[in-house]
Amino acid sequence: ELKGTLRLAWTTWGAVKMDSAGKLRFPVFSGGPGLYRFSIQKVDGSRAVYIGEIDDLTRRFSHYRNPGPSQPTNQRLNFLCKKLLTEGAKIEIDVIDEAWIDLNGSETRANFYSKNMRRLFEHFALTAGGSHEIESLNK
Repeated sequence: ELKGTLRLAWTTWGAVKMDSAGKLRFPVFSGGPGLYRFSIQKVDGSRAVYIGEIDDLTRRFSHYRNPGPSQPTNQRLNFLCKKLLTEGAKIEIDVIDEAWIDLNGSETRANFYSKNMRRLFEHFALTAGGSHEIESLNK
């Protein structure tokens, strides 16, 4: 029998804005792996989230700012963020600073250098955050 528990803590890192050239501007991140969440508060009061994982946060947000032609998710989120910001929405980036996994009573800090570990926590966050009042932008 295998018993497990996951724990995580989101920390707000900063707001997504648009610069004078109409490009997305993200908070400054140190490189390295992690999980992140776009927390969106729309003008009509509704909320939406997008949750992702990556081996290099700095690179990921650079791709959201300047999506390449073969990056459909980056293009979709770039377009959506610009549209929402133009409409007056507020978009914040949250990251997971601390996460733990407990297997059979032995708790250890999650190693986000492991893609499998990041994916496990990403799916956990998507499932646990699945309130019907909050729109998920993950497709």
